[in-house]
Amino acid sequence: MPMAEDSKFWERTSLNATINIVRTVVTALIGVLMVPYYIDTLGIATYGLIPLATAMSSYIMIISDSLVSACYRYVMMSFEDDDSDKIIVTYNTALFGIGRNQLLLIPVVLLFAFLSPYMFNISGTAAFDVQMMFCLMLLSTLIVTYCSAMNSIFYAVNKLYILYAIRIFYIVVQVLLIVLLFCVSTPSLIEVGFAYLVSAFLFFLLIRHYSRRLYPGMEVDRKYYDPILFRQIGSLGAWTILKKLGKLLFIQISLILTNLYLGSVIGGGFAIVTNMISMLDTACFSITAIISPLIYRVQADKDPQVMIDVTSSYLKIVSLLCSFPIAFVLVFCPQILGAWVGDGYSDLSKLVAIAYLAELVYIVSTIVDDITIIYLKVKQVCVMTLFFGAINVVSAIVMMEVFDMGSTGVIVAWAASTSMLSLTILVYSTMLIGARPWAYLFPVFLGYAVMSVCYLVMDFLSEYVVVEPTWMSIIIWFLILFMVYLPFMIRLLNEGDRKEVMKIAPSFCKGAIATLFRYL
Repeated sequence: MPMAEDSKFWERTSLNATINIVRTVVTALIGVLMVPYYIDTLGIATYGLIPLATAMSSYIMIISDSLVSACYRYVMMSFEDDDSDKIIVTYNTALFGIGRNQLLLIPVVLLFAFLSPYMFNISGTAAFDVQMMFCLMLLSTLIVTYCSAMNSIFYAVNKLYILYAIRIFYIVVQVLLIVLLFCVSTPSLIEVGFAYLVSAFLFFLLIRHYSRRLYPGMEVDRKYYDPILFRQIGSLGAWTILKKLGKLLFIQISLILTNLYLGSVIGGGFAIVTNMISMLDTACFSITAIISPLIYRVQADKDPQVMIDVTSSYLKIVSLLCSFPIAFVLVFCPQILGAWVGDGYSDLSKLVAIAYLAELVYIVSTIVDDITIIYLKVKQVCVMTLFFGAINVVSAIVMMEVFDMGSTGVIVAWAASTSMLSLTILVYSTMLIGARPWAYLFPVFLGYAVMSVCYLVMDFLSEYVVVEPTWMSIIIWFLILFMVYLPFMIRLLNEGDRKEVMKIAPSFCKGAIATLFRYL
């Protein structure tokens, strides 16, 4: 690849990050506003069915999602080889293979939607609403997952900002449709499902249009489908399926177990906690998601030491970026819950605090997911995930049934099992690339140390500073404290870390960043 083009590839990372952060803010804002809106219009028990449907859709979609993950590897590596014939064959194989899989899943979706009221003890007229919501939401997920095959082009050319902009449009349209339908008729779960389906179809049209614009030479034709290549993809996808099954044994199963053992009211409160976890993950993934194309580009150089140095820097930067917001939530969680869902939910602060203690190591560990896929070592990670997922399920049940710890026991089991899995994956990844375990563990321990200091400082300040339970007050104090934290974070970056930051910085601000680094 020419030097100028290669430089643009890296510099697009900052634009990707900017648009993804905007997407994250929009998603978080919608999540913040929609939860109390759902509770007010549908009630806490009915609201709890919406995240439950989202969680259950993950089980139905696991085959498609796993094939998509496997397809990404082959499509992106064909782009790195710069072989147009190989790119066309790989892309068409992924597109038609996943499309066939989605068609086969339609009967499964319909059956699952029919059984959903019986699974969650819902009867009467509400049962039909639940069936329709599950059916429409699952069909929309089929459409969005199919689009993932086309998403690989955005990743390969590192123009994720277009994909993120489309996703912003997708979620905004989805919410506007829900509010509009609730305004013109009696709010119901069916209308939620309908909005999901319509927005998914619009998402498909936009992804199809822009993927063709990004690679005009791409021919989409059934004749390019390679069954042998798809069997290879399927082989990798089979282990990815089991890996994703293992991942569903974590927070998704925790939510389901809480509903089954403790009832829909407590389950609704636990759903708020899972939303808090999801929002933090989404916020931090806005940074980690842009790293995937960079890792594939580094892998193309076939230099293990470069891979070690670069990924270690990524882990450290993300760890330091995430440590502050986690500490902030730990200190000001009651105010955040008050601003978000109103009074009466402050008791959930303890659950959020326990969960967030495991979040830093989990978020950092997601960066190395691509390493295990590149080296075709998904099988080993799959075994680890299933093992610790089983520990989570058994521990959660024991906590509720034997120790009578209720939802607190469920979140403790999740936090412990998630932390152990994340640490194990980090250590295993260092073995794959020939690095010492400390190369990936140090950024995690540094992040927790920084998070502890931030917590102590902000906890001390909270005795003298009044943070009101309003979004304006929370956001202002977050920005003020983060600006104080930023210079200290920069001081912790070494020369290699700063080099990686400069590489992905846009041209117009490289000088300013270089000056900042020189004085800090």
